[in-house]
Amino acid sequence: MTRRFEALDAFRGLCALSVVLFHFRVVGSVTELPFFRGSELFVEFFFALSGFVLAHSYGFRENLRFKPYIASRFFRLYPLYFCMLMVFIGLELVKYLAYKVAGFISMRCHLQGMALPHKSCQTY
Repeated sequence: MTRRFEALDAFRGLCALSVVLFHFRVVGSVTELPFFRGSELFVEFFFALSGFVLAHSYGFRENLRFKPYIASRFFRLYPLYFCMLMVFIGLELVKYLAYKVAGFISMRCHLQGMALPHKSCQTY
C-alpha cells in the first residue's frame, strides 16, 4: 500500500481552483487580481504534480498491466467528460432553439456595459 501525499493533494486542489478562477472572469472581483491573472502556470504545475502522484501510486504495484490500467483510468475520467459534454450540447441546443424558434439573438456582445469582462466577445 502506498501512502498518500496530503500536501501534494492540497497543492493540486489549489492549482485546480486557481485555473478555474483564471477562466472565471468577473470585472471588479478577486479574479482580476494579478495573482489569478497569471495563474495559467498552475496548469503545468497541476500536471507535474498529478504525474508524480500517479507514478508513485502505480509505480510500486507488482502486477500492473497496461490494459487494466488504461481501462481503470478511462472509466474514471470518461463518465464526467461524457456528462459535461451532454450538458454543453444541451445548452447549445437550447441556444439554437431560442434563436431559430423564439427569435432571440445572442446577448453576448450586447452586454458590454454590464459587469462582464471587457473581452466578452472574444472566444478563448
